[in-house]
Amino acid sequence: LDLPHPAFSDIGFLNFFMRLASGKDTVVLVFGGSETAGADCDTPAGEHGKECAWSAQLEKWFHQFAPHVKVMNLALAATTSKMLLPLLGAYSTRKPDLVILDYLVNDAVDDYAVPGVNHTQGSLQFLSTIYEQILRTVSE
Repeated sequence: LDLPHPAFSDIGFLNFFMRLASGKDTVVLVFGGSETAGADCDTPAGEHGKECAWSAQLEKWFHQFAPHVKVMNLALAATTSKMLLPLLGAYSTRKPDLVILDYLVNDAVDDYAVPGVNHTQGSLQFLSTIYEQILRTVSE
């Protein structure tokens, strides 16, 4: 096996791309808020909601060269990353090959103030902890 390209130095990404290339079923889980869920999304082709959300477009793109990829859009409107943690037990499917978190908009307006810590620094530390917990939970 050749050494991975430096762009794929993260073992998780390397494993994802190796599985993708193998032709085996590949699962991508997508979590996020209303934009990710496809709120107010309509296409000229008549697709609405999750049918036209960016995750559905991602799956169509994958299917051009890898029809074995399933992108599961598990986004819920009006949610933040910290709200996802208690819900993760409901998503105990097989271990996903890739997880995409898209809570940027909702997390940006949520109050993540940490007492005694600069607001921006506290927010980033808190979000970093939340994201790490989410990824550890879905990867186990």
